Amino acid sequence: MSSMSTEQVFIESLQEKKLALSESFTRSLDLLATGLFTRQGQFFYELIQNAEDCTEEGEETIIEIILRSDAVIFRNNGETFSKEDIRNICDVGRTLKKSQDENIGFWGIGFKSVFRVTDSPHVLSGEYQFKFDREHWQDDDGDKTLDDVPWRVTPIWVPDLPVESSEEWNTFYLPYIDDSYKQRVLEGVDQLENRLLLFLEDIKEIRVIDELDDEEDRSREMAVTSRSEELDGRFVELKSDERWWVYENVFEVPPSVSNDKITRERKRENIDERPARIALKVDEDENLDHLTEGSVHASVFSFLPIQGLTSGMPFMIDADLLTGAGRTKPHEGAAWNSWMMEEIYVTVPEEAEDTLIPQG
Repeated sequence: MSSMSTEQVFIESLQEKKLALSESFTRSLDLLATGLFTRQGQFFYELIQNAEDCTEEGEETIIEIILRSDAVIFRNNGETFSKEDIRNICDVGRTLKKSQDENIGFWGIGFKSVFRVTDSPHVLSGEYQFKFDREHWQDDDGDKTLDDVPWRVTPIWVPDLPVESSEEWNTFYLPYIDDSYKQRVLEGVDQLENRLLLFLEDIKEIRVIDELDDEEDRSREMAVTSRSEELDGRFVELKSDERWWVYENVFEVPPSVSNDKITRERKRENIDERPARIALKVDEDENLDHLTEGSVHASVFSFLPIQGLTSGMPFMIDADLLTGAGRTKPHEGAAWNSWMMEEIYVTVPEEAEDTLIPQG
């Protein structure tokens, strides 16, 4: 009989702790997983955010999304998970890798968005290989019923890998609940575009690899072909042949904003400064290239796009706005958000103000 690895011992100790949680916690987790993430393909955005947060300093990360008939595989070659990262995935309200002032995740709950399409996500990272599995507890002969088990945070060690995985990759293997969920995943993939990478500093490329046996080939690459720091901004060229100037200003957080009730609830009260960014599309000669009429009301990002929110301006906006889970919409009445939006307009270069900002 072979002895368990230290990684397996750790996973099984976590499982024991999670099974001791209260029934009320389990009910709350069910509501969280099913009610907060409503956007089609939202889990892609959350896993992209996690990949950004897991990038080693000075490195760039590649993401692969592999479409199969029975599952979607999401993987990145960022830093592999530590014990603390595993605890975060098996919890609610904890964050990955970076400190609070660097991390772009939402309350550490983004991973829970995968449960919109799967009941048995597998996590493979370094020497760790485990899953969360509804059916495992449904078929369990123990004293607990499925309603008693917080199965979405209770890890189960996986002795046999469901898919090939290199130790250099963090791999999320997500079997579909049924075929209808596969269609939701495909629709979510179709929504991903190159501009996702504009305000992400550490993601170099997102590859979609279509291994489905149908007539449509969804394989494509979204990539930053160059990022260069200049005196007056950062020049970003995307594989779609779009060129952008990204301007950034860093602003000190006013005491009145730090002390606001919503700021404290969202754990921003100890942050001293925050950046605001805008992205201007330019042509080959680096002259302003106005967005087409159909996209004049450009997207607003909080590192990744906020669902259904446009700026009303002919440029992209990125700010650390306080939003609902799943980046649905900014929190109304938050002093933090009002302050951030005021700073956005200070970020517009003086020489472009007349062109970009409506007068009167």
